[in-house]
Amino acid sequence: MNRDCSQWLATQLARAGFYVRYPGYVCLLAGLVVTDDPTVAAMAVSRVNDRFRLHVNLGFFQAKARFLPGILLHEIHHLVLGHLTRPELREVAFPDLMELAMEIAANEYIHEPLPGAPPRWEEYRRFGLEAHQSTWERYERLANARRDGTLRVRLWRAVDDHRFLAAAADDGRGTALVETLLARLPRERSVLPSESPTRIAGRTPGELLLLLRTDPRRPPPALDWRQAIAAFPARLRASQRDFSYARPNRRFPNRVGEIPGRVRRPIGHLGLLVAIDTSSSMEEETLVQIARQVSLLASHATITIVECDAAIQRVHPYTGAIRDLRGRGGTDLRPVFEPAFLASHSPDGILYFTDGEGPWPAEAPTIPTLWILTGPMHFACPWGRQVRMPAG
Repeated sequence: MNRDCSQWLATQLARAGFYVRYPGYVCLLAGLVVTDDPTVAAMAVSRVNDRFRLHVNLGFFQAKARFLPGILLHEIHHLVLGHLTRPELREVAFPDLMELAMEIAANEYIHEPLPGAPPRWEEYRRFGLEAHQSTWERYERLANARRDGTLRVRLWRAVDDHRFLAAAADDGRGTALVETLLARLPRERSVLPSESPTRIAGRTPGELLLLLRTDPRRPPPALDWRQAIAAFPARLRASQRDFSYARPNRRFPNRVGEIPGRVRRPIGHLGLLVAIDTSSSMEEETLVQIARQVSLLASHATITIVECDAAIQRVHPYTGAIRDLRGRGGTDLRPVFEPAFLASHSPDGILYFTDGEGPWPAEAPTIPTLWILTGPMHFACPWGRQVRMPAG
């Protein structure tokens, strides 16, 4: 029966054009065991020993074939986001809110029709939910809203059957099995758009691996943050490839006809954009520490200071001191990365001092970014390098 179910699924997906629109997802689907299961409402995923199983209710889809592509994307999102394998997603105070966070995460980036009224993050924006957040971060925002009494969750119905997600128990092999699936995806060779075949659930394979391997309950260690800041300009220089082609010296006739070699030209003075979170949650002593670190960078680069809380408050060249920072409102990390703003300054790199308590851009900038985190909360931004600056 499994072979019949697989053949039926393959035929239906071909008719729907799924293979053309979602080649990356097809690579992952090939690693699943497909079985007909009339006990699930529509579809579900489970783990059986060292394989993942896709449960399909053929009767449901024979009557509602238009929902097949969307629900299949939904199931694969559950898998690659670790909903079946990460134990920290089940060891929570509010299991119902975690289930909602999982459903919202699995629905994101799906534009195919889904049955009913599937929950989307936009409905919960007032509780701090944003695009491209991790499942854990969305759960924390929902849990905080319940604790302070502001959250009233509407009745919602899952697109699929969650019984296997709730009952999953990771023995340490689950993450490795998901990584094996992700290894089927072609490797990225450049920065690719969100609809790229190698982006699944809006993320690259590398971003998915980071999610799977990181326990969000443990903040990143405060290791060598000063060294990371000091080394940032050197890393930028090393990453630049400023070459010119030089002809062989004419004083050596035996080198006539030799292919010109490459000579590395000296890199000019670097331009760094140093963004400082000036929201009310940033403590004065932290801002003093930031000023000290910026002064040490000044001998290695031309620095432009950006003071930003919920909006950019002031932009000015660094002249040896940082005084009278403007802001003290809310936090939004996105304005600094607006394409027009970056284009007007053309920095070689960005250092952002922040406690991380605000939304970041869903798409990574093309400019290398170092986040210097000053707060204790977990910062789930999937791009840029992170170091943590301890308090005091």
